[in-house]
Amino acid sequence: MLEELGDQTRQIEAMLSQMSQGLCMVDENGYIRGEASAYFWELFPSKERQAFHVIDQIFENSSLTRDEIDLIRSLLSISVGEASFNFEMNSENLPTHFSKEIEGNLHYFECDWSIITDKDQNIVQSILSHIS
Repeated sequence: MLEELGDQTRQIEAMLSQMSQGLCMVDENGYIRGEASAYFWELFPSKERQAFHVIDQIFENSSLTRDEIDLIRSLLSISVGEASFNFEMNSENLPTHFSKEIEGNLHYFECDWSIITDKDQNIVQSILSHIS
């Protein structure tokens, strides 16, 4: 069992290192939880990966309005532990594109939002993906 888990972990790590999309799992407080794809870290370089706050470091100082940023913050904070239905009803209001200046260069991003649920269909984590 432990060997199988180790194999699965190595496969996931390999997949994340080769993926040409930015992908990360976000907790209810807006922090990256667990791993993120290597491409994500190319897009958003950070020495403080354990303390990477998605809202502060990706969406602040971007083309998103204060209301859009507050919506992201709200939906993340109230989603975890709740029924997936709540996220599905509100996710269409989450931004799908934005621009941001990083290291003097203007970048345009598209993003998708999804969730991971437990066996009871309660939300465990949110996923921010396809950041390109």
